[in-house]
Amino acid sequence: MFEKLFKLKKNHTTVRTEILAGVTTFMTMAYILFLNPNILSATGMDKNAVFFATAIAAGVVTIAMGLYANFPIALAPGMGLNAFFATIALQGVIALQAQHKTDEQTRHRNDGQRIIAQKENLVTHQAKALERRAHHHQHTDEKARSMAQMTELFAHRKSAVGDKV
Repeated sequence: MFEKLFKLKKNHTTVRTEILAGVTTFMTMAYILFLNPNILSATGMDKNAVFFATAIAAGVVTIAMGLYANFPIALAPGMGLNAFFATIALQGVIALQAQHKTDEQTRHRNDGQRIIAQKENLVTHQAKALERRAHHHQHTDEKARSMAQMTELFAHRKSAVGDKV
């Protein structure tokens, strides 16, 4: 069956040699299953999801190369491209975090300014209320002085009239 499917005699190989070559290739490429998730998780991707995607992608395309193309080549994601992607994506994540932090700081600053304005309005309102009270008391004090003066004047007149009578 393998002879007919893969033309082993024509390619001067055996099933044992191909299995040994496949195991050797897998062992030399297996590091990608562990390194790729570590690189891409720096961008915020889930390590388990990246591991699963790497394993499935490498397995499917390697099997397709063997069965469909009849070409004994193993394929997997390249580390250079993953590192490049992680670097670019990480720059985007950092930029977004910086923008979020700036927005947060602006919001806090605006909240602080709003609170200060509210406190200033409250202080101004209290100052005006105190000013009105002082003006009222001043007006009341003037009335009291006028009343005292009138009482004194009345008492003085009464005594003056009493002296004349």
